Amino acid sequence: MKAFMVAHSHIDAAWLWTLEETVKVCKDSFEKVLDLLEKHKGVVYVQSSALYYKWMEEKYPSLFQRIKRAVLDGKWHLALPFVETDAYMPSGEALIRQIVTARRYFREKFGVEPKTVFLPDTFGFTNALPSLAKLSGAEYFITHKLNWNDAIEFPYRLFWWRGPDGNKLLAHILMGSYSGFPGEDRIREEIEKMKSFQGLEITYIFYGYGDHGGGISEEMADMADKLYEKGVAEPAGPDEFFRYVEEELADRLPEYEGELYLQYHRGVFTTQARFKRNYAKTERILLLAESLSTIAWMLGSSYEDLSEAWEKLLLLDFHDIIAGSSIPEVYDEAERVLASVRDRAVASLSKSLQFLLKLQGLNRGELIAFNPLPWAREAVILERGSVMFSGKLDSYRGTALQRNPEKYKVVIDEVGHRVRVSNRHLTAVFDKKTGSLIGLSNGNMNAIDDGRGGVHIQVLVDEPKPGRRTVWQSLDATIFDAWEVFYTHYPEGVKMERLLNPETFSVRRLGPEAVIVSAKYRYRQAGRPDSVFTLRYIVDGASKWVSLEIEADWKASHRIAKLYIPFREAVDEIYFEQPYGWVQRVVPGSEKASLFDKAMWEAPLQRWVYVPGESVGLVILNESTYGCDYGSRYLRLSLLRAAEYPKPFTGESKAYLTDQGEHVFRIGIMPVNGKTSFSRIQRAAMEFVHPPLVWRLEEEKEKSEKGYFSFELAGEPILTAMLPQAKNSVLVRVYNPDPASQEFSIEFPVKILAAYKTTHDGEKILESLTVSENTVKGVLKPREVATLRIAFGRKK
Repeated sequence: MKAFMVAHSHIDAAWLWTLEETVKVCKDSFEKVLDLLEKHKGVVYVQSSALYYKWMEEKYPSLFQRIKRAVLDGKWHLALPFVETDAYMPSGEALIRQIVTARRYFREKFGVEPKTVFLPDTFGFTNALPSLAKLSGAEYFITHKLNWNDAIEFPYRLFWWRGPDGNKLLAHILMGSYSGFPGEDRIREEIEKMKSFQGLEITYIFYGYGDHGGGISEEMADMADKLYEKGVAEPAGPDEFFRYVEEELADRLPEYEGELYLQYHRGVFTTQARFKRNYAKTERILLLAESLSTIAWMLGSSYEDLSEAWEKLLLLDFHDIIAGSSIPEVYDEAERVLASVRDRAVASLSKSLQFLLKLQGLNRGELIAFNPLPWAREAVILERGSVMFSGKLDSYRGTALQRNPEKYKVVIDEVGHRVRVSNRHLTAVFDKKTGSLIGLSNGNMNAIDDGRGGVHIQVLVDEPKPGRRTVWQSLDATIFDAWEVFYTHYPEGVKMERLLNPETFSVRRLGPEAVIVSAKYRYRQAGRPDSVFTLRYIVDGASKWVSLEIEADWKASHRIAKLYIPFREAVDEIYFEQPYGWVQRVVPGSEKASLFDKAMWEAPLQRWVYVPGESVGLVILNESTYGCDYGSRYLRLSLLRAAEYPKPFTGESKAYLTDQGEHVFRIGIMPVNGKTSFSRIQRAAMEFVHPPLVWRLEEEKEKSEKGYFSFELAGEPILTAMLPQAKNSVLVRVYNPDPASQEFSIEFPVKILAAYKTTHDGEKILESLTVSENTVKGVLKPREVATLRIAFGRKK
């Protein structure tokens, strides 16, 4: 029998209080802990979130120095990441930055590089986290929240968690809470539970106050001393605990591959939809600004440091902020943070674009169509209700506005109450009576089932209903209004209204290359103002998908609005994008579904969903929607909720509902012939969320450098990020979403001296890559996310 213990004070960066309050909570909690550490031999403490240490360094330097001494003395332990992040909604790049940024800060300020990713209160975890964390320098993972499952307990508490590329973390789900009081009874109880779970007589006790901090008490510290003196429990930081497990138990632990889905808090993928959309938009702009700035720097422009902007964005990844489960004041502040990040990114983007475009020999004052992706593409650009561009765009290059109406022509055919709109890739059919998309094909059979109304908005009753509790303790879901969805909780069944009776319907041609089909709907709820939805389907001559823009003026209370997409063919499995990955889920109603599958009746996604039919399939693309439910013949994207709690901090009696007011969503619906590659799906998703930019060149061209700038990615893998690393070195992130190895080739605009695969911080070389003049070639393993360190020579 072996027991370890560690003091911990869980501190939410924001929740029922603001960020300003949290700074004070950190100060007070840390002072209390440091005083106790000096007096008690049996107490060691762990605190995650590099951001909290940075706050102390900036605002309370003497306190920061005390923490540094405690770390050097082995009494205070550090843990990753930058903040206790959500692990489903931030991009894969953001998750990498969470760990790399924290490790770099801890190394520079403390001379310590912690190995444990500590996310005790996060609401579920992407299957890609082990892969991303391992190559970012982590070895271990701790959580607690899966104890809150409401259908069935996760079967392991100590296990090897394997990512899709084969990398593994040693993972631990705490047997008890991340807070509370230490004691022999608690230790015995947790060891007995671990023994029944896995036959192991071991536990790791966390004790202290949270979620609003508070440190630990003198009584807790006295008890820890007694447990230590009696040999009942050994004080240990997370890295120390895991080193023991590796040495003594590693070969007895099971291996698990897949996501760690939390069967609770399913509403967090949707609540505060406006913030989520603005977050996703800001994340994309920042990544693009960083990549273009890197290319411009390689070509001689000054370096644009965006690390401060990244840290601001990483703060908003905190699980109660991005999840929509904080008070309204938090989102007021978060929107201001997002605006500052966007301003910084746009300023950098503008500078880089001006620099790059003038190298191409383009004329001052000219309007330019710019492709922000590292591969060539065809596009139709719409601006202010008209076509501005139709043609081909090279990677990371600008092209003077032009049109090719004949090649990108869209055809309209109206027969009875049906409208057929076609381009050279697809045919979409709309019903004038319902305003719905009822048919979609790419030369094969129809992928949409028109017998169930086609694609349309559904509004479901989502009022808190008592009776659903966690398997761990008696926590009723009704107290978690913003966190939970309740539309499945009524014995009489799901109560919904399908919006299939449009107030208006129209078909409008924007020119030969594009058509918009529009329908407007009204949802009425007794005692509330009406909610209005306007759906605009756009078919242009270049896209392989139908774009759907949804404008909503949402006034409902305790309702959830969803976009319903019915499939023609039934499926047992559906694929969902995850951060730098994807996961295959068995649909809850399938005869193959386990209880774990059935519990995923509302689940997360990122930018795409792939429905692989036998004859015809669908890919659903989206800009900023993170939640959905699904069955063998439908997908419903969750758009809006209307939760009443948590209320504003300024007064419990103040009326408040989330998500009220105007919203915009962009969805893409793309037919595919049965099976298709994940690389093609990923490229389609990136093209959907990164439309070409229209830019005006304000500077004179470089006469001697006309046509100098070029950049090209070849092969199936995707280039996702670029950032400077050292004097003449850059880091490039490439991702192979396919379950087979893939070759890639990147042509840079400068001479390449050397290229390597490295860890995600660029510091440890893993293998050398082939270099020829300005080209780097290599191979990515199945589902590998790789960081390339590229050393280059500057052009004189």
